[in-house]
Amino acid sequence: MMACLLIAIIGPLFLNALANDEINQEVVIDSTSAPNYDAWQNNVYGDGAEHVQIKYNLYYFEVQNLADTLDGARPKLMQVGPYSYDEYYVKFDIVWTDGGDTVSFNTQKYYIYNQDETGPGLGPDDELLLPYPTVIGFEYLLGTIGEAEQLLFDEIVHEGLEEKHVELITAFNELYFVVTHDQDLPVAERIALRNLIVSTNQSIDFLFNSLDAFVQSSDVGDLILKTLLCKLGNLTPFWKVKPFEAWFGWLNDPLLMEVQVIIDQVENNSANGTVIPWTSAVPGAAVNWTSQEDTARRRNPDVFKTGKKNPNQVGQYVRYNNMTELWTCVAPMNSQNTSEYEEGSDFPACELFKYEWTDEEAYEKGFRKPFATAYANRIWGTDANSFGRPITTDKIATFISDIYRSCFLIYQQDVDWNGVTTRRFGLQPKDLENATANPNNAQYYAFGPSGLENTTAAAGIPVFVSFPHFLHGDSRLVAAVEGLNPNEAEHESNLDMEPQTGLLTQAHKRLQVNYQMTDKSFPTTNPNDIALAYSACANISLLINTLNSVPAIAAMNITAPNCTLSVFTELFTCFGTPVDWNFYNGEIFFPYAWADENFKLPDSDADDINDSLMYIEDFGERLQFWSLIAAGIFFVIILSMLYRGHLDMLARGQTVWHAYDNTLAPNTPYKRKNSRGGDEGAENVLSNPIAQHRQGSGFLEGQGSAPFLQE
Repeated sequence: MMACLLIAIIGPLFLNALANDEINQEVVIDSTSAPNYDAWQNNVYGDGAEHVQIKYNLYYFEVQNLADTLDGARPKLMQVGPYSYDEYYVKFDIVWTDGGDTVSFNTQKYYIYNQDETGPGLGPDDELLLPYPTVIGFEYLLGTIGEAEQLLFDEIVHEGLEEKHVELITAFNELYFVVTHDQDLPVAERIALRNLIVSTNQSIDFLFNSLDAFVQSSDVGDLILKTLLCKLGNLTPFWKVKPFEAWFGWLNDPLLMEVQVIIDQVENNSANGTVIPWTSAVPGAAVNWTSQEDTARRRNPDVFKTGKKNPNQVGQYVRYNNMTELWTCVAPMNSQNTSEYEEGSDFPACELFKYEWTDEEAYEKGFRKPFATAYANRIWGTDANSFGRPITTDKIATFISDIYRSCFLIYQQDVDWNGVTTRRFGLQPKDLENATANPNNAQYYAFGPSGLENTTAAAGIPVFVSFPHFLHGDSRLVAAVEGLNPNEAEHESNLDMEPQTGLLTQAHKRLQVNYQMTDKSFPTTNPNDIALAYSACANISLLINTLNSVPAIAAMNITAPNCTLSVFTELFTCFGTPVDWNFYNGEIFFPYAWADENFKLPDSDADDINDSLMYIEDFGERLQFWSLIAAGIFFVIILSMLYRGHLDMLARGQTVWHAYDNTLAPNTPYKRKNSRGGDEGAENVLSNPIAQHRQGSGFLEGQGSAPFLQE
């Protein structure tokens, strides 16, 4: 019985230890010989390609009523998608330390378009009408230029106007001299032309003085932006862009390339050789790493715990991008090594982050902290790709780089996956509540409507992250536009894990990017100045045509001003065009696009789990059950034996008590009586075992034998 009890107790423990060792060998990647190393290292080929198939689906919100939207109406949006991509990863520069308990590596992650899983009628060359991030963030982009350089910007604008003014005055002075002294012109015509030149010259003086006063009283950034938009022929904060570039970023942004022209002028006019760092590349909501070399140029390796010493630490961050407190690169040209980067062909990046930098050094290199406190910026937990085991808690700490923060995933429910019970975890809606509803979120700059993550400081432009269609957000966010329909089935983020192994069985990370867009009015010149400019332009045309009709003057090849050279059309038409962006309720968090990054293990993997690890657990339970049954049976048998002996003892003890006669000595002879009362035979000695000599305190006065039976 004791052996069965020991088996029942120790057997399952022993089997559980074996199971734990087996699981640890599967989930701990401590060398290239680990069983699942290949699938962990990449999903391009081999086991990874078979078992780790990650899909990345993009959905965009196209504007259907642009003119009305900019006139204060509710935007009418149409969701377009999915544009589907296959996500691939390759880990490289892998180094294990601390006996295999810690690993560092870099990861190239890239995306390949999948037409078969893209929505019907959609393609990679579609042109989508979306908010233009460069215009929305233009004020910030100019803010990255130092104060001294901004003064140069002011100077270049004023100098540009002065140069045009001088150019026109010089040309008119020359014309005035020619007209005044040319004897081939009739006197009356000469006087008329001279008067026309004088009046036009006066008009030009007035116009440029008015324009200079206009520039002086206006924000130079707004003037530059308005001028650039005029050059692009698009006076709205929207543009058309292809789906891949819209999410993963683009090079040679047309607006930023025009800014580069101005910067070149500033640098050329600088007396002390000022160099203004600038790029025309615009990073996206996600990064498509084009090569391992490109990845290593732009980011550091990450460091993780493997869980070899403690399975609860599988996948725990030690450092992310060589950081334990998050910084993001928002001004890459501050420290980009130009020898490793080609403008127009590469995305720039800040100098690789050094853990020992001071805050001041990191700031000078172009890095910024996304949030207000060390706690808010902490890097803590796993990357949500692997988890410590076993999973017994209802909270799991994760660092989600897409939203620049660490947070808890909360248990939601158990889910059956082909006979395997998994636990589902999801993001907490309270993490996206504003500081009024959740004061703790003040450190995340959550001062807008609930349902938004403020990533403005991290991204450098007014961009906010939410659940798709503003799920769990303030109802006013949904009401501000038409075309949204939030529901948990399509827009919730969650992941399922098998608790004994910590194995991720399925996941959906769904996040939406939104731009904060507010009313904006650009400076506009006086309408009378515009009319005067067109009048002056007409006078110039008349003057040129008249002079060209005189052969002697035409033969002089005088450089005469014209409307194009005077840039009247460019300056006065642009500055004189009213441009007002009026949004619904004066401000709108404009939905841009959302991504569904999803993964699901093949169903066959569920069978493998059931057939192996679950078999061990089931066998242990069966062993414990039958060992307890066997122990119970033995226990019942022993109890029965003891009870039987106890009854015998009671029976014997009762017979002895009633038959005892202290007048007879032990072994007293007796004679059996016959039926008539006489003796039947010879004397005999009772030979029943009860009458034999026995030791023990159960007998009276220490007698060693039971009394004889008497008649």
